[in-house]
Amino acid sequence: MHELDQDTVPEIQRTNLGMVVLMLKSLGINDLIGFDFLDPPPGDTLIRALDLLYALGAFNDRGELTKMGRRMAEFPMDPALSKSILASEKYNCTEEVRLRCCFCCCPVADDFVCPLAGSYDRFDAFGIWFSLLSTETEEARR
Repeated sequence: MHELDQDTVPEIQRTNLGMVVLMLKSLGINDLIGFDFLDPPPGDTLIRALDLLYALGAFNDRGELTKMGRRMAEFPMDPALSKSILASEKYNCTEEVRLRCCFCCCPVADDFVCPLAGSYDRFDAFGIWFSLLSTETEEARR
């Protein structure tokens, strides 16, 4: 028979640390290995977070926070999503990307229930909302 562990593994030891590492670096904490975590995460998890942030342009090759990294740290979301919002400025699609990021961050159940129309998952709801928004925008341009 399978049994549960006596103690639950702390969340910091089983999650993506990209947001934590970015926040610590933005606060001026550079020694992440020596930082006094209550429950220290595994070293490979920190390395993966640093690699991700370097790939996203949040850190330079010396491990210092870049201007992009500072801007990314201002968003209370996963660094990949904050980078996509910042990159969307270049392509004039910030509203659409921001909305998609909101749906990705949405911690509620996957289904939305509308009394008149039934049940939809969040991507169906997004598609319906976006088509209505596009129609309104098109009518406003006329």
